[in-house]
Amino acid sequence: MGFYNLAIQLAEFGGPEWKQKELKLSSDLVKAFVTHELDILCLCELGELGVDLVGKIPDGDVDAWIRELLANSAVPPVAIYTNGNYTTIVAQTGRVDITEHRLVKGFITQQSDRCYQHFRVRVRGDSDPVSIINCHAPSSTKRKLTNAGRQIYFKSFHDTSFPDRFIWGGDFNTQLTMMSIFMEQLHPRYTAEQDENSSAAQPGMQFILSHQVGFKRGDMAVTYGLSSVQVNSQVGVSRAGASDAHDLVVAKIFCTDCRMPAVAGATQAAGSSSSAAQPASADQPLPPPRKPARSASSSSTESAASCADYSCTRRTC
Repeated sequence: MGFYNLAIQLAEFGGPEWKQKELKLSSDLVKAFVTHELDILCLCELGELGVDLVGKIPDGDVDAWIRELLANSAVPPVAIYTNGNYTTIVAQTGRVDITEHRLVKGFITQQSDRCYQHFRVRVRGDSDPVSIINCHAPSSTKRKLTNAGRQIYFKSFHDTSFPDRFIWGGDFNTQLTMMSIFMEQLHPRYTAEQDENSSAAQPGMQFILSHQVGFKRGDMAVTYGLSSVQVNSQVGVSRAGASDAHDLVVAKIFCTDCRMPAVAGATQAAGSSSSAAQPASADQPLPPPRKPARSASSSSTESAASCADYSCTRRTC
């Protein structure tokens, strides 16, 4: 699957460069599905936080607009899920099935418009669900994102996804080293370690980057309980794509049919009837940072546990 921050501003719609932008976006979407063979593509920053594209797209139909961009291509039929400035496209290949989807918001009281998409997915041949989070966490003079706010985002992701295996992506506006520290503070199971004996990470926590070297700030995803490998992106600003600041992040996942180990400190499960995570204050103090057991690096082979910790059979998805 893939995550792509398009960084499209509302002022661009209908402007003198818009037709060229659409052509680049069409090419990027097709290349993402065909070249990288994606089943799911999560797009973020299609406009601004709290202001969707409905008023800018002809007839206000974002789904029809996306389908038009994919028309006459080799991309299979798709299902489209749009919430605000997020759009997730799912190829109807029969390999994945979306069982739940929602927009989570209200987890930061002072900035209640901050939100993210959450999906639960079943992969063919695999018995356990996978949670997917598509999030853009903007930081600007208008809407500042502090370290405390970043930690609240990750806590909300954890509460929404737990106890599922997961893939989180989009643009967290957080440096890789700081994210590793925040994740370790969040829960004992989130400790990234290097697996030097395998090109694929064992089921634990792993960071996936758009490129192993020279990735753009924010262009990363994090997985847990899923083996994954680094794939250098062929889509985005580095390839003269539609985004002027970001590259596609490709998370090539090898699903494992296994039961996650029990971990003390379990919190709210993803199946909760609540439509929003518990609000928190972005100004609340952080606990003192702890240095990770091993520093995060740009390598995509970091993981948090050995496969010996699980009873599993690997299946590629």
